[in-house]
Formats: sequence, C-alpha cells, structure tokens
Amino acid sequence: MIAAYDGLTRRERQIADLLLDNPVLTLLSSASDLAQMANVSNSTMTRFVKSLDFETYDATRRETRDQSGQGSPLNLIGQRKPHQPTDVNANFSRKEAEIVENPFSNLDRNTIENAAERLVAARQIGFLGMRNSHFFSSYAHWQFVQFRPGTRLISGAGETSAEHLAGFNKDDEVVIVGIRRIVSKLRACIDILADSGVDILLIADSSSLSLAHRARWTTVCPIGNEHVFDSCSSVLGVLRLLAFIALQKTGDEGLAYMASIENHHDRLNEL
Repeated sequence: MIAAYDGLTRRERQIADLLLDNPVLTLLSSASDLAQMANVSNSTMTRFVKSLDFETYDATRRETRDQSGQGSPLNLIGQRKPHQPTDVNANFSRKEAEIVENPFSNLDRNTIENAAERLVAARQIGFLGMRNSHFFSSYAHWQFVQFRPGTRLISGAGETSAEHLAGFNKDDEVVIVGIRRIVSKLRACIDILADSGVDILLIADSSSLSLAHRARWTTVCPIGNEHVFDSCSSVLGVLRLLAFIALQKTGDEGLAYMASIENHHDRLNEL
C-alpha cells in the first residue's frame, strides 16, 4: 500500500489512511462497511482495490491472512473486546501498548536491517525533522552520536537547513521523520537530498506517505488514538530499534568509539 500511496486519489487515500492506522479492518469489515468508515463511495472502494493491483476486495483479505500466517500477524488494534476497562489509566495504557505494537507487528525486517547497515557504512549520516518531528530527529541523533562519528542533526539552533543539505551526497544517508503536521519545507528538503543521490529512510505516518516515492526505505508508525494528543511511543521505539541494530553492526569499532567518548568525559569532568 505504501508503494501505491502516491498514485492514489484524495478519496482513495482516505481508505489507505484508515487501513494504515488500523490494518485489521481489512479482516473485520466488508468493503461497504470500510467505505462507510472512510466516508467514501462504494465505487471509490472498488477503484482503491484496483489501484492496489487486486481484482476483488476478497483478494485483499486473502493477502492479509497470508501475511499473518507468514510471521507478520496483525493485532486486533481497534477491535472492541469484551469487558473493556473503564478506568482511564488502564484504558490509556492499553491503547498506548497497541500503538507501540502496531509498527513492530507490521515492520519489514529487511527495511530496518538494510537502512541500519547503510547508516553504518555511509560517509556521514543526518537526521531531519521539522516542527513536532524535530523532537524525534533529535532523539535519533542523540542515539547515533554515541557510537558513530559523522552524525549530524539538520538543523540546530541558529543554523539553516541549506547549510547542512549542501554537504550531503550519494555516499550519505539521512533519516527523515515526517509526522503530522508536516510543513511544505520538508518536501523541498527531501527533493534536494534525493536529487543529490542521498539514501533516505522515511519514518512516516499516513499524513506524509506522499513523500515516500523519494525515499529508499519507508516505515509507517501510526500515532493516532482516541485521546486528544498523538502518541510518540511507536516512533521512538522504531528509532531506538534502528540505533540498536546499527550499533550491533558497528561491532568493535562502535564500542571503541563509545569508550573514547567516555574517556573524554572523564578527562573533561563533564559528567
């Protein structure tokens, strides 16, 4: 669905957004019910199925069941369970756990492995996020800078994005976090990086999937829930996993770099 997202119409994207946030709906709902939930017509639903290269809606359901049987089980996210807890704390923690589990249940291991391997081998790496996504990119930068030299945050206080983007080329990788609400400048930055041959890993929710065609890898992290504020848990979890796998791939070199940092901390009496 991610690969086809950029070619979908606005109405078709309403269905895609619904399924990306709650993929189990394919198994639980009929085509008509799903169209109603997405606030689109049945004919739009039919065109959506065709856009995904399926002949019928039942074929999409079979594909979902097959994926579940091949080690990528879909959690019953969003499904009403009997005896729902009425306590707000219990309900909140349950929903938060579902949000965290969603990207990991549907995560393409090859995507993370290949992106992490490239982050280790690249000449330099960068982390880019704007508005509320800047927090996520800062967090990821903080993880990688502990074991990997040549790590840059795009951009810091008093700096322009252009000052950083000009230094990246085909030998580099940039991790871009695009979580709602994305700003128009982010699209321009991705275009500049992609045109320069930079490998891009996009961490996205449904609002930024229109950028996926310019990225080499894309991972979707739903953040919506029934509460007022978006959840950060799934994005932070995926970024932490990415850093953990990359650290493993650095081997002794990464550990030696970490030891060097600690040695400098001692000499400078910083901590």
